[in-house]
Amino acid sequence: MSQSYRRFIYIPNDVSGWIQNISLVYFDFFPNKIEPRIDVVNQNEMTVRIHRNTHFGASMKFLFQLLVVFLTVSTVFIVLTISTKPILINSEKVSGSVVKKAYSSLTELREQLLNDDQDFAVSLSEEELNSMLLLANDLASVNMRINLGVNNGIFVFQLGTRILSQPFYINGFCILGGAAERLIDECKIGLIPISGKVMEFSIAKSAQLLGGRELAELVKDSFSSVQVDQGYLIGKMRKSQLLGENIRQRKRQFVNVSKRLFQNATIHKDAVAVYIDALNSIPHSETRLSVYIAQAFKTAKASPNALPPKKENEAALWAVAILVGSNQFADMIGLDNLPLNLRSTQINGRFDHSLHYVYSMIIELTTNVSLSNKVGLYKELLDSEGGSGFSFDDLVADRAGTKLAHVATLDNKHAVHIQAWFASNEIILLPKLDFPNNQLQRNNFKKYFGGAKNSELDTIIEQIEAAIDNLETYKL
Repeated sequence: MSQSYRRFIYIPNDVSGWIQNISLVYFDFFPNKIEPRIDVVNQNEMTVRIHRNTHFGASMKFLFQLLVVFLTVSTVFIVLTISTKPILINSEKVSGSVVKKAYSSLTELREQLLNDDQDFAVSLSEEELNSMLLLANDLASVNMRINLGVNNGIFVFQLGTRILSQPFYINGFCILGGAAERLIDECKIGLIPISGKVMEFSIAKSAQLLGGRELAELVKDSFSSVQVDQGYLIGKMRKSQLLGENIRQRKRQFVNVSKRLFQNATIHKDAVAVYIDALNSIPHSETRLSVYIAQAFKTAKASPNALPPKKENEAALWAVAILVGSNQFADMIGLDNLPLNLRSTQINGRFDHSLHYVYSMIIELTTNVSLSNKVGLYKELLDSEGGSGFSFDDLVADRAGTKLAHVATLDNKHAVHIQAWFASNEIILLPKLDFPNNQLQRNNFKKYFGGAKNSELDTIIEQIEAAIDNLETYKL
């Protein structure tokens, strides 16, 4: 390196020089042993070079200290919190009764939060609490459980991940009802103890971020009012009359912000409008959903490629969902002033299957395959508890709609393949499957698929997935 360039930057030439440079960055490691090297080009520049190196050394020392502190704290946290052994066994499978209890409990809590009554009462059994936790476990890939006794209880949670095929867990628990006038007595995350007051403070602050000061006050009140009593969490609190409107307002703000982010990140609404115009050319007498999807992909194939093929397919599927599903889908992507001109479509004579199909498409486009499949399964499990019954036929439509959205927007190569296939082939959206036990209500569903027979349900779902994959329409 030339001497003229080294006037502006100093890089050591050997190990000794690097050691001297380290002593400049963190000289406390080398007290009175090594002096920082000063590379002097000439005597006139010595003062300037010392000044430069002094400031450089102070800045680098501070950054190095921050790095050391961060690595130390991170290492200690990992050692104290992460384990190779789980604290809980695998979470049980979601059943119809679990979905129904969780839905009923959440609906009741929501109604109490949003109404104008200032009295707020809580009475949740261990079974109801675990039903809500079980749904959360399944959706978020966590594991949580609560056990309630006569006047105390324990809430246990576990987060798991894999690193190089080795499972690791963050285990924790909170003791409930162990102290007078305090719901949370103490907690522990790994080997780190956390006082109940600290945990309650953290939860209240989180509630304030989500629902404002009124919700935070209600949560803080619950910590001194809610008690464990004979396997129930029971308590009565007072809430602000402004709480319901505050929550609704924050929900509207969240929805509006989410919509703007979603629209800016993914959907080209102008392209969707073009596809809707193309689909409106189909006669109203045409009710086959396959015709509408084929027309959308034909339009995508013939487009001037202003967008990448996978983005064209996204816009095409949104247009289909808006026209044959719901105008609310148009609102989700900010497409205003559309005429209310929904089409009624069917798959193999089943109009409800068309709705199952397009709703699953949109869930996959806005989330992912896993969540779309789970939502469809939860809906059927809920139907088994008093609705139309658990329908494998409906589940086929759900999974097929999810599959089309996934394949058509996976990447540009698959997007082009789907466009070409739908433009030149007869389209079969659903495989032909026969289910001897279908439209099952609660008792019959438990008879065929409850308890130890739950694996048979998994087997049928795997058969459905395989049949869909074998259709030329969805082959990757």
